Amino acid sequence: VQGHLPGALFIPRGYLELQIEQYVPDRNAPIVVYCAGGVRSLLAARSLKEMGYANVSSMIGGFTGWKNAGFKFTVPRVLTEEQRIRYSRHTLLKEVGEA
Repeated sequence: VQGHLPGALFIPRGYLELQIEQYVPDRNAPIVVYCAGGVRSLLAARSLKEMGYANVSSMIGGFTGWKNAGFKFTVPRVLTEEQRIRYSRHTLLKEVGEA
C-alpha cells in the first residue's frame, strides 16, 4: 500500500536540498524525514543538518514501520494518466467523478 503520514509534506529525495528552504525557511523548525524503510531518510537528515537545519530527525523504520505499527496514514485517491484516459467518459458523470 502506498501512502503518507497525515499532514506530511512530500519532497522527493532528489529535490530536497533545492526545495527545503521554500517550505521550511526556519532552520530551527522541527523536521522529521522518512522514506519507505528508514535508510534514505538518514541520508536526507544528514544532508539537512549539513545545510544548517538544527532540529532534524529520521523516522526509524520508515513508512513501512509506521504502517506495521498500526498508525494512521493517508492513501491518495488519484488516477494514473492511463486510467484518466481510459475512464474519462465515466469520470465526467457527477455520480462517479474522479475522487
